[in-house]
Amino acid sequence: MLPVWLILEGKLVEHDWQGTLTVPIDAPFQKADIDEWDYELPALAVPDYVYILQANDSARLVGIHMPALRTYVESIAITAGHPFKPEDIGRLMLRISDLEEMLQLTPRSR
Repeated sequence: MLPVWLILEGKLVEHDWQGTLTVPIDAPFQKADIDEWDYELPALAVPDYVYILQANDSARLVGIHMPALRTYVESIAITAGHPFKPEDIGRLMLRISDLEEMLQLTPRSR
């Protein structure tokens, strides 16, 4: 089974929403079953247009442009059944296929 999401929780999500959140894409990753998730923690699937490729020869880094992500969150919060703020988000979900495309990696065959 291939991974679909890279999940960010904790300190990586506790960003000031003003600049760029830099995410190192270093394997191996820790596998987590959805049954282990805290469903009370608000999550957000990150749209592909907020990613910024970070130049670094020694590591694979992807940036998330937090002001653009904030605008996205505020736009969906308006239509949500219950209002929320960007600061309420406790988990960011990054699609592996978006990251592979950003880093120009060859997707693994199924």
